[in-house]
Amino acid sequence: MSAQLVVRPGVEVPNWGAFISEHPPGSIALDGYVKGAPKFVQTPDGPFANVDHHEGVNRLATLSTAQQLLRYMRLGMVGSLTSSNGDYAPWVFVNDCDQDISLAMTLIQNAPDIARGRKRKYGVRLDNLVQMAGELDVSAGAYPYDPRRKLMKQIAWMFRPFTEFRDQGGVQRQNPDEYRNVIGECMGRIGLHLAGRGGQVKLDTRYAVIGGGSRWTMIEELGAEGRIGAFHKGVTAYVIHKGQRENGMHDYTIGRSSEVVPFDVTGAIALLNEVEQCPPETAWGCTDSGTVGGSPRLQGSQLTPKELQHILNTNLA
Repeated sequence: MSAQLVVRPGVEVPNWGAFISEHPPGSIALDGYVKGAPKFVQTPDGPFANVDHHEGVNRLATLSTAQQLLRYMRLGMVGSLTSSNGDYAPWVFVNDCDQDISLAMTLIQNAPDIARGRKRKYGVRLDNLVQMAGELDVSAGAYPYDPRRKLMKQIAWMFRPFTEFRDQGGVQRQNPDEYRNVIGECMGRIGLHLAGRGGQVKLDTRYAVIGGGSRWTMIEELGAEGRIGAFHKGVTAYVIHKGQRENGMHDYTIGRSSEVVPFDVTGAIALLNEVEQCPPETAWGCTDSGTVGGSPRLQGSQLTPKELQHILNTNLA
């Protein structure tokens, strides 16, 4: 048997206790499905794992979800998820379909072979992919890899199904079947890459500066990898206007490349929640490390870019 993927867009299990009580033994939560720090526990009935790098952690000192899983798989986790009759069939729960989830799911699906090192494709090529993709993920794309590097072009090709889906508003539709299809397409491309038969595309790093302040820049991504282009040009504190929905609401990402950059992301998120009077369940959110946050995933923000810029420049030091 193989891993069973359960896709629940927008769902966030509130804590570790609720996850254990509401999910079967052998369950793995990925990349924000459970609110809380990474954790693994072996119960009498079977193991549970929360593999994440967003809450309860120092973000830049914590591996991405896929990086954590690669270590788990090579250091014994497969055995804990294999029954006495030899079946390997963990349950995997996700609420998104982004790059880290697709790579993590690829690792879980192929974990027995990865753990045993049975195939050459699970050697250096896999290590390099997980390393670069992980550095990009934990920095929200800000890690200064040269977009002209071959592996960067290969990663862009592997995850193009997601970036196109995201840029076309697919994430907001919260459709489980669409999410599952995106994960499956990305996993297929990852498999081809690991087998030496993958493709590559030139990164579309075009972006436009549409505002900002004394210590931060507001941009719009004109290409699928526009933020990588901005980061490569030296932007370290930013607001990304991700577009306006048909209903007039806006989507934003707010961040900084690391904790050492003097831009109060946590303060900005708190301020915007106050301005928009967002209830906790539909609020602007932010990582515990204060490096990256964003507008409410489901409903978006009513603020225009000019309004948001004015609020931040007027109220933040």
